[in-house]
Amino acid sequence: MTDPFDVSNQLHESYIRYIETTFKFNSPSLEQEPVLERERRELLEKEGMIYQEPLFEPILRPKSSEKTLSQVCADLGISKDVSDFLAAGGEDGLAPKTRELYDHQVQAIKASLIDKRDVVVTTGTGSGKTECFLLPIFSQLVEESKNWQLYGDRQSQPWREKGKGNEKEKKKKDRQRFGH
Repeated sequence: MTDPFDVSNQLHESYIRYIETTFKFNSPSLEQEPVLERERRELLEKEGMIYQEPLFEPILRPKSSEKTLSQVCADLGISKDVSDFLAAGGEDGLAPKTRELYDHQVQAIKASLIDKRDVVVTTGTGSGKTECFLLPIFSQLVEESKNWQLYGDRQSQPWREKGKGNEKEKKKKDRQRFGH
């Protein structure tokens, strides 16, 4: 791997050479040109003039729980249906069967679903914050869906059934009113 500080120094030096060769001094006095070039180089070499020292922020990968969602569900007493549903998206889904969860994800699931606590998760980009809030939500929906009533081929929609009942009542009254 190339040293990023070395690359930064090379870029800085290349830019200075570009400026020096492209923008030559046209001094009436030849003795003055080396002095002007030296002064310009000193200015260009100052940090903040045409470059900035590189800033690197090491970002550590979050600690793995070394457990998949199905293992976490089993440990916490959460239905296997939850992990099966969330793994249904395959390797591109929210919780593939083979992907291990991070520690903070397991803690968020436990705090939210088992301890019934509100959770705030702050962590870096790409470290699983989305899963921290979606896994408990989908888990709750999967559990709730077990109690949903079936209506024909679809899940029950009580507001539609009520509307159908009102519609039937309205048609009956219309027939009575118009003598049918």
